[in-house]
Amino acid sequence: MARSNLGEIRQSQAMSTFGVGSIADFVTGTFMPLGLDYWENLLPNQKIFEPDLEAFLGVNFLRSPPIEDSQSLPATRFPKWLICSNPKCRTMGIAREIIVDNQGNQLPNNYNSPDIAFQSIDGKNAECLRCSVPKNRHVGIPARLVVVCCDDPQQPQAHSGHIDDFPWQWWCHGREYPDLKGATNHHLRLIEGDGLSFQNIRVSCKCGMSQSLQGVFGEKLLGYTCKGKSPWLSSQPNDCTHDVRVIQRGATSLHAPVVLTYISIPPFTEELGKTLAIYREDFLDKWIDNAYTLSQNNIPPLNDDKKLEWINNKYDALIKPKLAGLAHDRNQAINILKNIIENPHQDQAYTGSDSSSRKSSEYIELSKENGSARADFQTKFSPNTHSLFPHNSMEGVVKVHRLREVSAMLGFRRETGGASINLFRITDQPIAPIFLPGGSAARQNNPAKPSWLPAIDLRGEGLFFRLNKERLDKFLKYKVESKNNRLNELFNRICLANPNSFQDKHILAKTIVIHTLSHLLIRQLTVSCGYSSASLKERLYADTDDCGLLIYTSTPGADGTRGGLVRMGERARLQPIVESAIENARWCSADPICCTSLGQGADGMNLAACHGCALVPETSCELHNKILDRAMLVCPRGMEKLGLGYFDDF
Repeated sequence: MARSNLGEIRQSQAMSTFGVGSIADFVTGTFMPLGLDYWENLLPNQKIFEPDLEAFLGVNFLRSPPIEDSQSLPATRFPKWLICSNPKCRTMGIAREIIVDNQGNQLPNNYNSPDIAFQSIDGKNAECLRCSVPKNRHVGIPARLVVVCCDDPQQPQAHSGHIDDFPWQWWCHGREYPDLKGATNHHLRLIEGDGLSFQNIRVSCKCGMSQSLQGVFGEKLLGYTCKGKSPWLSSQPNDCTHDVRVIQRGATSLHAPVVLTYISIPPFTEELGKTLAIYREDFLDKWIDNAYTLSQNNIPPLNDDKKLEWINNKYDALIKPKLAGLAHDRNQAINILKNIIENPHQDQAYTGSDSSSRKSSEYIELSKENGSARADFQTKFSPNTHSLFPHNSMEGVVKVHRLREVSAMLGFRRETGGASINLFRITDQPIAPIFLPGGSAARQNNPAKPSWLPAIDLRGEGLFFRLNKERLDKFLKYKVESKNNRLNELFNRICLANPNSFQDKHILAKTIVIHTLSHLLIRQLTVSCGYSSASLKERLYADTDDCGLLIYTSTPGADGTRGGLVRMGERARLQPIVESAIENARWCSADPICCTSLGQGADGMNLAACHGCALVPETSCELHNKILDRAMLVCPRGMEKLGLGYFDDF
């Protein structure tokens, strides 16, 4: 594990691109961020208060990645196999890592292997030990191939995330290599020919064996099985005999973070709740000690009146002095403290269901026409904006001047052709753990579950669009009863890839309408609001009776964003955006191929939607640019056979 400063990443990247289990590129090589067990001493006071999210995930608290220069996330070098950058050398091997303590002493490293060909001091560049000129040694560059464990199709609920170096010695020497371990004359070199294909790249050994890399990619690496390694946990290899698949270390499918996001709803976001959260654990300890004392003395538990009396006494003695500088209501503080001891969240586990009920609560708060003026949740209904959309299809637009977004990282996946990811219920899908079961980050009463998870706290602004539910229901009935073959085929395709994703075609059609409208508005807003499309995000409300969408932007820090998006909610500015979005949906540069498609995009889960008309950056989309069809909103030009859309006079 490297001890020196390898480089810098943004706080949000520690939850996504360069999160636990990923491969991050730095000047001195590629490194894999380690799991939560190595974060314990880094984050003493960086807790994030979001009780709903904590309760849903069954954790005691959330923590943000470190932001101070004195605190760095630990990482280990991966892949360990390197290739000398000297074109005359091209030695292959692993690096001996030498760690330097605070006094400048080099700590001994007892790791020995005949494959050691490089040496790195304190995480710096690994220098080749076999270069002919010792004073001018070249550095090692990471090998570009790794192997990942393939999921067992018989156990779709399991996902280990195992990853290992490509077996270079095994590939060069074949199945004879296990008998050659310990030999010192099997030094490898990478020889690259004139062509660019893998058949022109050979692994050559000092013993005379040589093998081309042709055929290295495929569904699995024949004859080689997983060794059960989890470098981000630094744990002992597990017994695993699954097949492995070769992937390039820079592939996006190598690390897909699973993140759950909540929009904070008042009154939980108020300053009083955040302040009391700091003393939450101490207060719970006092309550547990009191219950233990009563039990030891054979005294029955406190009833509601006695419990309230105990809370008031502890508030006066412990909490009130600490809130001296904060103007607050005593009764509100008592209610929050009561909620803390009644819902400690210590014995809750993952629910295995989606968070649709929580989303519905967000929808209700966002739909309020009288708005909200809370510290972290400020909304205001934008008058006379519903008429901008044709045929009374929109009930209104709400300007969200300020919102708070909390995102927690549950784990990650390596997409290796195994069990498919569930786009709609992320807590239903198997994920690789980011903590060591039974380790310091695990819950004491359930070592298989984490006691905390990493999260990030963002502030931002947005626009909320609420569709006319009565008109939408009529349109969905019209579309479903018209026996739309395109919709039927898409429904069957989605249900095959993601079982139980949609209850019926009515919900699917509703999601398509709301999701596609969101993408069209995002694409048009970026032209006028000053934010790039990658800076805008969507949040869809299509469950049960909900029918709306939130387009927002957010950034770390208490200040949030600067109002460039929310001002677009004014009628004069919104009108050209709406008109252009609807008009642009009628035509695509790829028509008629795009609008008549029966399945395009990832997994064929889009109909009339491509990069020319409806797709946005994947970081902006809730559903990974899937479940889109602009023909559900308007009838494309010259394609009357596709039927009328939601914004047409159906």
